[in-house]
Amino acid sequence: MTITLTTNEVRSVYSGRPGCCCGCRGKHTVNPLFRAEAEQHRGYAVDDNECNAAAVTRILNTIKKHAEQGTAAVETCREYVAAETDSRIWIAYLR
Repeated sequence: MTITLTTNEVRSVYSGRPGCCCGCRGKHTVNPLFRAEAEQHRGYAVDDNECNAAAVTRILNTIKKHAEQGTAAVETCREYVAAETDSRIWIAYLR
């Protein structure tokens, strides 16, 4: 499967252990380009330490790699794209 998303289409990402994705088992990171949009979407302020363009790019590339190589279960929908292995899940939340 080929995923053609770019970081310009990703509001935020998540990387963590499978199970709950609220942040208790991993970390959410906001794309700094869409900080105001992320704040409006979740209803409260995004701190500076929650924004990281490099982390967004890295996680999106990880999802793409797993999708292309077939090394993870991949789920796509209108709101997100995710890749999950037995020990890790990566999610890109779309704009």
